[in-house]
Amino acid sequence: MTVIDRSNRNAWVNAVVTDDDVAADVRQPDLFKSLTEIELDTVLARARLRKLTSDETLFLQGATHEGVFAIKSGMIRTYYSGPSGREITLAYWGPGNLVGTPEVLSKSVHVWSGTAVGPTEVYFFSGENMRQLISEIPRFAVAMIEALEFKGKCFSTLIHMLGTNSVPERLCLLLRNLVAIHGVEQKNGIVLGAPFTHEALAQMLGCSRQWVTISLDRLQTKGIVKVGNRSLLIRRPDLL
Repeated sequence: MTVIDRSNRNAWVNAVVTDDDVAADVRQPDLFKSLTEIELDTVLARARLRKLTSDETLFLQGATHEGVFAIKSGMIRTYYSGPSGREITLAYWGPGNLVGTPEVLSKSVHVWSGTAVGPTEVYFFSGENMRQLISEIPRFAVAMIEALEFKGKCFSTLIHMLGTNSVPERLCLLLRNLVAIHGVEQKNGIVLGAPFTHEALAQMLGCSRQWVTISLDRLQTKGIVKVGNRSLLIRRPDLL
């Protein structure tokens, strides 16, 4: 019997869900939660476990797509690289999340890249194995549809945010979301630490690091945040 830590089922991470209408549910449906133990054993028996070190590439934009990955532990950052080399972060994904999409079954090419944020373990499912599992286990097929549906909503929200909000507005929406998912409460506020540096925030917002620094300085002047060397203290999350 495969042993999975089901206590961490809600540890989904997505850094692009910043719209108020979506903020109430920022966690992707658990890919394995609905499965019986026998079904879970069957699914993981078709997978190959891979261990990654910090900053190691899991899949690369433009490379042949061989399958998808379910995160067992750690975190994966997905990002798109433009012709100029500029990157925009699409999301940070935690345990249980599915990455390597939107392709699932076909052997096309990856349309963006995925990199480990710290030591990470993932289960790899080839397109053929995934096709078989979807055919054999209806609950798993439904879980896959729910996961892909959630991702579609996330990327739709990202497009809307980048197309309709100014940089300061985007930053406030993003911080509100990150606080809800990653914030650590302290007496004087909520702390955001690694990996959410100024550069990481800029890559999520589609702007320069300088714009992030300027916007954070303005929020600090208003007493809403306090900028530290390697962390960000949100003093008044209610004002974001």
